[in-house]
Amino acid sequence: MPAPGNKAISQGQLLNSVDSLGIAKNTLIVFMSNNGQRHFCHDVPFFNSNGPFRGMKRDLFEGGIRVPFIAQWEGVIEAGKVSAEPVAYYDFMATAGELAENTPQRTDGTSWVPLLTGKADTLARDYLYW
Repeated sequence: MPAPGNKAISQGQLLNSVDSLGIAKNTLIVFMSNNGQRHFCHDVPFFNSNGPFRGMKRDLFEGGIRVPFIAQWEGVIEAGKVSAEPVAYYDFMATAGELAENTPQRTDGTSWVPLLTGKADTLARDYLYW
């Protein structure tokens, strides 16, 4: 854990804490990024953080909305599994609700649980919107 007064912890510290507490099998850990790369803070061609994708932050092209999403849930999510299914931040509430067995009455999101558990390869929705 971080030193007193230091609020930031690294992903490694978080994962180590979960392991040391013995709660990895009961803990879903999700890392997501903010949408798109920032075009005004770094040398875009040099870092090439969007690779082949068009657009940047605030664009509706794939480079403006594609972000890293990494999930870990020991014994539930198959290690190394990769999915091409698009998900969105607004899906998180539906996911957390389903896991807590307290699904929100109103949400625009779709639970990731079927994807994470391997029970489905798609969320079977017609579109994403902003």
